[in-house]
Amino acid sequence: MILALDPSLSCIGWAVMPLDAGRVIEYGTYKPKGDAMDRKLIDAYRWLCWLFDDSYHNKGEAFTTFAFEVPVVYRNPATTIKLAQLVGVLRVAAFEWVEQTVEINPGGRLAAFGLPVNLKRAVAKERVIAHVNTRYGLELKPKEHDVADAIAVGFAATIKLARELW
Repeated sequence: MILALDPSLSCIGWAVMPLDAGRVIEYGTYKPKGDAMDRKLIDAYRWLCWLFDDSYHNKGEAFTTFAFEVPVVYRNPATTIKLAQLVGVLRVAAFEWVEQTVEINPGGRLAAFGLPVNLKRAVAKERVIAHVNTRYGLELKPKEHDVADAIAVGFAATIKLARELW
């Protein structure tokens, strides 16, 4: 099982998929609570530990893979540093639960669907939603771009893992 995340301090998109990414089992968003950065990081850590422990691990469907989008500097280096801190905290939370982690850069998420990696942000969000909806038979709305990005991260992770096997 893959747990794929689109990490953000305002809204974390997440998706659960089998390793072949043939379907999406479950998806959603989580908004880290707290006003201060340290509170958001602690809350995100606790949420992810809960997701690993209670939601799937106890059902005998343990996650083997944790895939996430890595932060890159686009507009604001300070925001990138904060996102890197969040990703670090999420990696620590996943450490005891999964066999492998897969890092996907934003361009990799687009390339997995055959999209150009240099699309403007709004266009990229729109196209990823359309591709996710078509591929998985979903009806995600534009405001659900965090979920679509998480699903795209999971899909890209399966492609990356398959290439590493060859």
